[in-house]
Amino acid sequence: MSDKRYDYSDIIDLDRPIHINDRFVIKHPPMSIENRAKIFAPFAALKRYNEAIDEASVVNAPDKELTDEDLEILDMRFNYLCHVFEEGQKPVVDVVHVHFNRDTNVVEYIRTKGLLAKVDMSAGYMMIVNVKIAFSDIYSIESEVFDSL
Repeated sequence: MSDKRYDYSDIIDLDRPIHINDRFVIKHPPMSIENRAKIFAPFAALKRYNEAIDEASVVNAPDKELTDEDLEILDMRFNYLCHVFEEGQKPVVDVVHVHFNRDTNVVEYIRTKGLLAKVDMSAGYMMIVNVKIAFSDIYSIESEVFDSL
């Protein structure tokens, strides 16, 4: 049983109405595709939301430099992530990495957590969602996939 209120079969295949020299076309002239696209452009519904999120992701500077053992663990984890990624898994990772803030000229440690989108061992970077992080900038990396190691 179909609902008659939502049955558009009588008009679904009709062409768009054409207005030639009537009041509607004078008041609402046709828009170019570029202008129509602007209507659907994203906007900031919550002012300063992105800035607040960015501020919340800044981590206090770590107290110590990475030791040779820490670097070995990071290297093992990179290799394991590359292996897991090549098998088709896309685990959630939590990475603390160095970021130079050009606005304040300050080096910050940023925490980025999300789905691993890409690992490129030859180029030396990983993508977490849409954030590109160089391996050389990573201070620590955590993930549930490391629990089995």
